[in-house]
Amino acid sequence: RDRDFEAAQVNGYDFALLDEMQSLVSDHPNLRVVDLLPAFLENALENDYSYDDYVLGCDSHWNEMGHELAADAVYKALFEDLYQTEY
Repeated sequence: RDRDFEAAQVNGYDFALLDEMQSLVSDHPNLRVVDLLPAFLENALENDYSYDDYVLGCDSHWNEMGHELAADAVYKALFEDLYQTEY
């Protein structure tokens, strides 16, 4: 997973799963897919972090910082939807 994160930082990314999810919810106007990777990549670039800084040492589940970053990204997406403005 660390290689995926680094590759996305360097080359951008094209994840089929995200496209599939967006396609599935496109028929349901009350659903939204929030892509969290841009928030992680931006934060990593700004703070010189790597994938390991966002996950627990024993596995690839998010640590406190990973959860906080994800929650902030989801909050911003919901806020934008609610007020239909950019945050």
